[in-house]
Amino acid sequence: METFYTAIGKFEIYTDKHGKRFPVVRNGREMYCITMEELLIWSSLLYNVCTFEIAEKLFHEKEQEYRVWRTGRFEDYMEQLEQKGLVLSGTGWIPADAIYDLIGNLHIFPRKIKLSEQLKRFCELTIKRKIPVYITKRLFARIRYTDDQKKLLKLLNHSSLSADELIYCVDHQITEIPSPEKLSDRIWSDSEGNNWSGSSSENRNWVIQEIVNLYLWKQIDLQIK
Repeated sequence: METFYTAIGKFEIYTDKHGKRFPVVRNGREMYCITMEELLIWSSLLYNVCTFEIAEKLFHEKEQEYRVWRTGRFEDYMEQLEQKGLVLSGTGWIPADAIYDLIGNLHIFPRKIKLSEQLKRFCELTIKRKIPVYITKRLFARIRYTDDQKKLLKLLNHSSLSADELIYCVDHQITEIPSPEKLSDRIWSDSEGNNWSGSSSENRNWVIQEIVNLYLWKQIDLQIK
């Protein structure tokens, strides 16, 4: 069996009524306090899709980079994050099945990146991390989308959709979405009457692959329904 992991949510610094500041991750309406160890894991998995072994390796690298000396086991930190719903996992016999299980029912939002956010990140990489400007400029170069990616992003600009809903739209050549409710009703009707299933669609693998690519490039956000 294959298992893949990713993280969801938004990092914030929360200030309580006494003026004390501490790190939290907001997921929808819920806000979770997290330890430094959990934060290192969560940040390694955000905009990433990887196996348990790679997640652990990334955690160890960040431990050394930020000089965090943990007292617990990596497995326990991962379990705590999964219980909070900040780390998600998907399992299947092959990688494609596992990734579909991971993101198939998540809501997908096109990510609007602010110029101020880009400038802040650019300065962090060039000044703090001493990365040469010519390399940093490449990281911020405009992404050239494939035709398939453009097709998916056009659908997402109408409404946030799940991977299953995107697969359905591709299967049925839907390019305009009047309302998410009507689309959901149509999918439910076809699932019941015509035995339609995103998991068995011929378009499933490439749609899922392009969703993952857009996610790794930080062009979309994932969220639980």
